Amino acid sequence: EKSAKYERLHETVQITQGLWGSWKREAGAPDRHSGRYADTSQIQPIGMQGNHVGSRGPLQIPPSEQGQPVIFMPFASGNGIQAAALYANGIIAQPQTIEQAKSQRDMIRSLTRQVGRSPDEVKLLSFVSFSLGKTKKEAVERRMVLEEAAGIEGRIAQLSAVLGVRLDPRDRDRAFSAAEVASLRAHPNAPHSE
Repeated sequence: EKSAKYERLHETVQITQGLWGSWKREAGAPDRHSGRYADTSQIQPIGMQGNHVGSRGPLQIPPSEQGQPVIFMPFASGNGIQAAALYANGIIAQPQTIEQAKSQRDMIRSLTRQVGRSPDEVKLLSFVSFSLGKTKKEAVERRMVLEEAAGIEGRIAQLSAVLGVRLDPRDRDRAFSAAEVASLRAHPNAPHSE
């Protein structure tokens, strides 16, 4: 199932990029004054068909000024990071430590090199959170106020993602059954998932 999911992802990105490229620059842009929409000889169908996704094309509207929009993808594991190395201009990560951020950066640079891209084409955007205070105690207290304001629902959703199981906030006081515990699969990028 995962390989089919990533095959669909690859096909979708490739077809989308093909659609974005179906208008050559020479096609021009719509001109209200002349009533000319574009030079249609410079707009070509793409005729791409994969196992899951296909399009005859072309794109029905002119592309943006830059032609191909910037593609952001999340830092993921396995095939997801391979897809990001192939297609992303920016990869969004949430490392837990400076060492993990450096490791993620090195991995992205290595993978983009392996797929024939310059590592400088892909930017890793690491998001971190921290709390400030005059003392460590004050910083922790401020963090606790923010944690309480975030609410239990957000925390349970985050825990659901880490554990790989859907948790319902209404059942937060119910213990897991033995079968539920056996089915838990920590997300590989979750901190302390070992």
